[in-house]
Amino acid sequence: MKWRQTYHGSRRVQRRNRWWPRRLYRKKTREQIPPSRLPGLPRHTETAVLHMKGHLRKRKQRHVERTLVLFFSRWRITTSLSLVGMAVASGVGVALIVSRDALNDSGKPPSVSAPSKVVIEDSIRRGQDFAAALYKSLDNGQAVQSEASGVPFRVHYPAENVWVLLGQDQSPSTSISNEVDTATTQSYDIGFDSPTTTDALKAHVKINWAFSDKVFQISIAPQKVREPVQLWLDRVLLTTFDPGPGINLPLSFTLPNADKSLARMNRYTVRHATQEAYLYWTTYGKEVPGAPQRAAALGRFLVANRYQPGFDLRAPIFDYGVASLPDDMPVNSAAYPDCKHIAASSEYAYAYHSRVCLFEDEYLASGERDPFLQAWAALTVLMKYHDPNHKLPEDSWWLQGGTPAEVAHHLEGQWGRSGEGVPKCTPFSCSEESSIRTSVFGALEAQLGYCYGVPEAQKFADAAAAVIVRTQIGPDGLIVAANGTTYYRPMQAGSYLDAWSKNYKFVNPTSPKLPLVVALTVKDAHLTPLEADGIIASNSETTFDALAFLNLYKEVKYDHACTA
Repeated sequence: MKWRQTYHGSRRVQRRNRWWPRRLYRKKTREQIPPSRLPGLPRHTETAVLHMKGHLRKRKQRHVERTLVLFFSRWRITTSLSLVGMAVASGVGVALIVSRDALNDSGKPPSVSAPSKVVIEDSIRRGQDFAAALYKSLDNGQAVQSEASGVPFRVHYPAENVWVLLGQDQSPSTSISNEVDTATTQSYDIGFDSPTTTDALKAHVKINWAFSDKVFQISIAPQKVREPVQLWLDRVLLTTFDPGPGINLPLSFTLPNADKSLARMNRYTVRHATQEAYLYWTTYGKEVPGAPQRAAALGRFLVANRYQPGFDLRAPIFDYGVASLPDDMPVNSAAYPDCKHIAASSEYAYAYHSRVCLFEDEYLASGERDPFLQAWAALTVLMKYHDPNHKLPEDSWWLQGGTPAEVAHHLEGQWGRSGEGVPKCTPFSCSEESSIRTSVFGALEAQLGYCYGVPEAQKFADAAAAVIVRTQIGPDGLIVAANGTTYYRPMQAGSYLDAWSKNYKFVNPTSPKLPLVVALTVKDAHLTPLEADGIIASNSETTFDALAFLNLYKEVKYDHACTA
């Protein structure tokens, strides 16, 4: 049957065979094409046109049917593959979560000797000096706590009467780039826009921290000056630049190492700096000269900016107002008021926009697998109810403990990973040892050990105190880093290392990048610009946590001042 061979060989049939089984197609073919050898009707005749229209309608109907069949078949395949992929990813994630703590060892209490009371008191004194240097007075009798030690440049444009602070997250913008660190120096480029001019000032900065044993040197080489501008270091006027070729020469300035307030950042934080400063000078540091005045000024600033002084997730370590805190304070959104509104800025200081606020809910959910929030959850309930076996409000499986005693046992296993502190952890892995985690863990163990008579907890509290003292930057200002370099940064003396690796070598704290990138993309946000770069081994948060722990430890171990 030649007509069948011709028909089946056509392109139309070849395309159709891709969609339909051959058996069904042949059945339809016999019905649609008459078994005749007569020539086809002329295409222009009425009969042919009507015939073609009917054929096209049937063909269109068959095409729609085939398209729907293909869509649903491919949809099933795509869905199945997606479900399989999700199942595999979930399985891998669960495996990572389960295996994360495979290296934990809570069965070997440390045998580290406890630091003496004299050693602790000396460490506290030096830490207090560093923290006090970052205290910054403002107008109207208010004050804030600078985030860390840096090089606080700011500029003033006389023509517009406008102040621009390096790192401030608003217009006019600033920049810091090309940072290079050596053992005794650091250098980088700074840039400041004005309200009317881009790159109104660009300059290369070099700091020689070892210029002499008593002073450090700042050298400034202007690269662009497009309008008159004053350059300040915090409240110290360094120089004035004017536009014009050849009139702005490199300049150098020497400043005393003894005045650490020269290096306090323009940037301040509310939740983990200004609130902690208020708590510290109100409680443990209240006998230090000037402490009541500091606490009062900090409190006025907090009230003026609609924050409640002392209402902070760290209040339990200071034993301050714990009875009024929610049981779930560490994971309660009320503990993060700076995510609801940003404090005021001024010509002297500006508020930091915390990264946590970009993904607060996700941070709280995943943070319950981190020793940081785990320890704070346990310490809050312990200090509030004075019962190591009081049930925590959070889910015990995810928090890895349902009571303060159970959480402490889990964290003892985290300590056992290295024996050099408590690490920072995501739900999937743990990394470097962390000062803020070691401090709150030490406070929890000090309460359990010396106020509730748990012998193993005493050993962990002693070890944590020894580690915190050991990781304090000494009077010589030397910072031994994991990259093999020993850095001299005298303005950071007295602070406590933020994070360290094996043998207590300083490392910059890590942070998960994927959640941050997703949050920045979804919320169309950006990171706060840098104010300082390079070796910043500590900050106010780390130092106040360490000071609070050492004070609490000294009280319960040597002064027998338990509140239980």
